Amino acid sequence: MIQRIFHPMGQGAFYSERHDGFNIVYDCGELFRSKRSERLVENSFKKGDKIDILFISHFDADHINRIDILKKFKIKKVIMPLLHDDEKNFLNHFYQAIRENEIIQIFENPKLFFGRDTDIIYVNENSENNDINPDGISIEQLIDGSKISSGVSIKSILADWVYIPFNNQSSVRKTDFKNRFRKKGLDIDKFQRELSYAMDNSTTIKEIYNELKGGINSNSMIVYSGPINERYSIEDFNCCFCFSSHKAGCIYTGDVNLNEVDIESIYKKYWNYVGTIQIPHHGSKLSFKIDPFIKKHCICPLSYGNCNTFDHPSLNVLTQLIAEYCRVKHVTEKVDTIYIQNIQH
Repeated sequence: MIQRIFHPMGQGAFYSERHDGFNIVYDCGELFRSKRSERLVENSFKKGDKIDILFISHFDADHINRIDILKKFKIKKVIMPLLHDDEKNFLNHFYQAIRENEIIQIFENPKLFFGRDTDIIYVNENSENNDINPDGISIEQLIDGSKISSGVSIKSILADWVYIPFNNQSSVRKTDFKNRFRKKGLDIDKFQRELSYAMDNSTTIKEIYNELKGGINSNSMIVYSGPINERYSIEDFNCCFCFSSHKAGCIYTGDVNLNEVDIESIYKKYWNYVGTIQIPHHGSKLSFKIDPFIKKHCICPLSYGNCNTFDHPSLNVLTQLIAEYCRVKHVTEKVDTIYIQNIQH
């Protein structure tokens, strides 16, 4: 049996899968970095457990700032979006300006952060394709420092189960950055070049960060985790104790903008096996598009904090999903909102 868990992190993201001792994690962070979230991560695995693959969707704090706790378990491989030097500089200066120095190392020097026994693998943007194995690669082929294409299938320990990362870069968010910098009278090019300029304008940078609702990174890597056939299903009981069965494939979306990324097209080969789609960006209406959910009747985990100030989730998003008979699973900071899927062969 495979177990998929959407952990009650609150305003953040932390999802895991257990495949008979083979563990994967997609993101691990919480906006407020509380003691509660620290205990949650510590108690999510047993002593001696290992994380075979950690997928990092992007480098916003609320998706990565609890990885330092996750490191207490051995992490064998980390798969993350490839960042160019100008993007690294931007994130570095931004996080230093808002005093989030401790997470800079994750993207600046991941080898130092995770340790020499952890392999770091990068996923190219969707516009780049330098992968020589378009039909898929094995986990053993994911060697330290390698770069793989968006959309390449990573074969699991199960012969008929794959992970497919896709690294998208948002042009809309990049434009939003520039506009907000311009409105505040800041020179974004100078900000990227000179750390002293960023530090001198730290108060204004914090204002921009708050306006962006915690989202500064234009990359967002989505991942399909699921079967290549119909042999798996999620067996579930709803609140009326009525048995139901759902397709076992899941698309983890991070903070991707569904108006820019056509997940049905990207995963068209596996679309019939998708029964779960994580709602991106905590249910923000700006990142949502209903098209992939039409007539899909899928399960939709939605992670957010009950006391967030960002209007997450949007009532408009919830209304559209319910109208399409999707089963929205609210996963907040409350322990009893943990959502667990048992997947049967």
